Amino acid sequence: MKKDVIAYLIGKTITMNQLKQEKEVETRTEIFAQKEDISQSEFYKGGEAGLKPEFRLKTAIIDYNGEREVELDGKKYGIYRTYEPDQDYIELYCERKGGVQ
Repeated sequence: MKKDVIAYLIGKTITMNQLKQEKEVETRTEIFAQKEDISQSEFYKGGEAGLKPEFRLKTAIIDYNGEREVELDGKKYGIYRTYEPDQDYIELYCERKGGVQ
């Protein structure tokens, strides 16, 4: 099943505060994507590797900058792998996991 969604890529950047101490800041980038189901083989192979695959997002490759988390419908997911089916798009394979709220 394909569904058009708005998601937020979540990245981390390091900045310096007024005391010259490093501070990690979360960045959020809004993207338009297609939410797609994962295949049965992806689900089982992921499970064997200790992952909990839930879905994949297909979005424009220019929107993705190596982020490791994505927020969709108010929930955060980890991005455990990516795939580039062509030069314009990237697929982000997402899982719900502990430590990602």
